[in-house]
Amino acid sequence: MEDKRKFERTKLPPMEMVVNRLTSGQRDYSGVSMILEDISEAGMRIITDLDLKPGDLIQLDLPELSEDQLIQGRVSWTMKLENGRYRCGLQFFAESEQGNEYF
Repeated sequence: MEDKRKFERTKLPPMEMVVNRLTSGQRDYSGVSMILEDISEAGMRIITDLDLKPGDLIQLDLPELSEDQLIQGRVSWTMKLENGRYRCGLQFFAESEQGNEYF
C-alpha cells in the first residue's frame, strides 16, 4: 500500500499528556488524558478514552505542544481498541482555516 502522506511523521515513544481543554462539537472536556503516538506538520495520532467521531471538529489546549495557542483540527478516523479506548487520527487545520467560525 502506497503511503500518500505529504509530511513525514515523527514516531514517538508513547507520551501521556493531559489536555487542559478539548472541544468537540457541542461537547467540552477538561483534564482529558491522552497518549500521543506520533505527530507531523499535518496532524497527530492519539489514544484516548473519548469516543470521538470522524468529522468532529476539535480544539485542544495542550501546553506540552503549544503554550500560546489552541490546536485546531478535525478527527480523520477512529478505531476502537480492545481495552475500550480509541485510537484517533487528527488532522490539523492549515493556518488559513483556523478560527472560531468552526466552533
